[in-house]
Amino acid sequence: MLGNEKEKIQAWRDLTDHAENVWHEKMRFPTDQELRRVLKLRGMNWRENDIQYLLGHKLFDEMLADRGIRRHGAEDLAPEQIVAVTTFLDVSDRRSLPRKLAALGIKSTAWNGWMKDPAFKKYIEKQAQELFASGLPVAHEALMRQVAAGDIRAIKLYYDKFGFGADVQQGNVQDIRLITVRLIEVIQRHVTDPEVLKKIANDFELVVNGGVATQIPNTVKGEISA
Repeated sequence: MLGNEKEKIQAWRDLTDHAENVWHEKMRFPTDQELRRVLKLRGMNWRENDIQYLLGHKLFDEMLADRGIRRHGAEDLAPEQIVAVTTFLDVSDRRSLPRKLAALGIKSTAWNGWMKDPAFKKYIEKQAQELFASGLPVAHEALMRQVAAGDIRAIKLYYDKFGFGADVQQGNVQDIRLITVRLIEVIQRHVTDPEVLKKIANDFELVVNGGVATQIPNTVKGEISA
């Protein structure tokens, strides 16, 4: 037999608490069997008609909605969820998330519940990706304004982005090393003293790496062929 109003309210609270635990831990809505088990644990002798009444009542749906929980089978997002996502992703709105939610009349418990909903998460991720893509032209325009203004950091970022940074510098070093090898090969054809060749090679390597060559002596030992 269906209990009094107080017992019904308590039953709905128990059902909602259980649904919230399952929703957050398993990211799904509990089955009817699980919900029926909750009612039986209350010790009340609920008839089948009573259980159907409790599970199908509008108040139960409202209590679930307050915690951001949707019944299985409800695939479409509610209008307030779509508005909440739009407001959340509005970069021109500097308010914090709690303030945005409060202005919309949405409880933080509802938002947290929505974030466990695969359909809601998929929607918000899709909207965020589209927002990021649409923001690229804005970012590029802002970067070019800083480059035109002579901002050194912006110029460096521009060079790195379009291949004029570290990769090109590394390529320049490799070109210099190649030239150095060719020069040493030329010198080897004319300088026969191994010690002098070693010193020349060491000096070339030092210069390529940003150092300073050793002091050139007044006379250089070694034979230069005619």
